[in-house]
Amino acid sequence: MKSLPEKIAANITQEIITGNRLSKGDRLPTFREIQKLFEVSTSTINQAFSILEKEGFVELRRGSGCFVKRIPETRKRLASSPAQICAIFPNFSTHSSAFHIYQGIEKAAQQYGYSVTINSNTSYEQEKEQVLGQIKADGGATILYPMPRTVKQFRTDYLKPLPPDSPLILLDICYPEQNRTSVVFDNYQAGYEITRRLIQEGHSRIVFKRLKSRDREFYHRSNDDRFKGYMAALKRAGLPVFPELYWSEQFTTDTRSPNPQFSQEFLKEWANTPKSSRPTAVITLEDMHAATLINTAIKMGIEVPNDLRIIGFDNLQTAQAMTPAPFPTTAPDFHQMGSLAVSIMDRILNEGPQTAVQYMLPVPLKWTPAP
Repeated sequence: MKSLPEKIAANITQEIITGNRLSKGDRLPTFREIQKLFEVSTSTINQAFSILEKEGFVELRRGSGCFVKRIPETRKRLASSPAQICAIFPNFSTHSSAFHIYQGIEKAAQQYGYSVTINSNTSYEQEKEQVLGQIKADGGATILYPMPRTVKQFRTDYLKPLPPDSPLILLDICYPEQNRTSVVFDNYQAGYEITRRLIQEGHSRIVFKRLKSRDREFYHRSNDDRFKGYMAALKRAGLPVFPELYWSEQFTTDTRSPNPQFSQEFLKEWANTPKSSRPTAVITLEDMHAATLINTAIKMGIEVPNDLRIIGFDNLQTAQAMTPAPFPTTAPDFHQMGSLAVSIMDRILNEGPQTAVQYMLPVPLKWTPAP
């Protein structure tokens, strides 16, 4: 049986070097970034890189980092493993983020010798039907971007009791309680860092956009983790948290732009609040919501960002093009998410079921300085 450092070394060659299509001479992520990705100790990462260096896959350059020295041979798909991977997404994932995930899945699948089918759904029930049907099919290799769950749906989620050997990988909006191997973004750190930047700019009344549907709370991993990071940053700065600064908006699977009604209602309340008590910054759900709020504010005569600083997520170029000037956002690598999922799936199909693991990818900020 392989030791943990040996397993991590194998994962680095497959999921970082091969999965990201690195070339000889390319620089690898830092030890700290890889440690965070695999959630192991510094000692384990150091041992893994020592193994890779001895095997001739990497070259360690003091003060410069670690570089690819030799490309591992692409492992051939076993004849007994399924030739097809099914990617299942909610139909509201129509932004460029979903497209880049598709691209990552398709390119990596081609590299590993799989074909890909893509299914979309409009509800939790339809997603359940698709996933269970795929698992019952021959092989049933599935990469799922889950639909957000209500509290009731999450409590009885069909994913939790699925057999551990089901070849199923979850993306982004998923939780450890679902007991599946997953690839997620570090949205906690993103929410924390965005709030910290706003505090550095002098903001002390910061609204965070929570996800609700009428009176129902939703489990939405990205939004939940960002909120936790936001709360942690406020606490560390010693800033009070006021319930009235939480901005809730109804969740919808509508593929069109967000309803401007919610922005109008919020901004009317904002304008009627004494200036000394008004929020000065808003962290929205993602870039399309940020763009809708910005344009609504401008129409109401509110100066953005002087009167109100508005933040988005996901670096959606369509949303950025909708506004007069760029606004702060994040720049997660969705292509890498799709590619890494296929790489992990290939290992599961060839080596058999493994303990559920969460792979966490960093979320860089694309910050636009305040004027």
